[in-house]
Amino acid sequence: MRARRTPANVMARLRRLGGDRSGSVSVGFALVAGMLIALVAASLEFGRVMMARSEMDHALGRAARMVIMDGSQTPTEVEDTMRALLADFDPDSLAISAGTKVVAGVDYVTVRVEFPVETSIPFRSLETVTLRVDTSIPIVRATFAETGD
Repeated sequence: MRARRTPANVMARLRRLGGDRSGSVSVGFALVAGMLIALVAASLEFGRVMMARSEMDHALGRAARMVIMDGSQTPTEVEDTMRALLADFDPDSLAISAGTKVVAGVDYVTVRVEFPVETSIPFRSLETVTLRVDTSIPIVRATFAETGD
């Protein structure tokens, strides 16, 4: 004959079930694993975007050194150099502009680089972030004073 379900029997069963800890680690891991995977994926995505920004900044620094070393560089030559330095980037999405300006009697070459990056952060739709670096580089022209030796 089967035991009847009395409140005392139900409480006894619940106490036995409450003391059973088998599988609790698996349940805890299942609750935390999704968040952990999302955090790792977001960290990788952030690193990828920062690497692209760093490459753009490095290329801009090299172009600036080129202008400082040879003040006869035209903005078109600077743009071509930047495109060569950023050859790994999608050329259709890469926007490079170079020009000249004069501030307080000093000539400058201005360079601006923009590149849209699609981020795929977990649990969010694809979002486009535009990375942008720019600088103004003073044009240094060597002047030699003649000495009357």
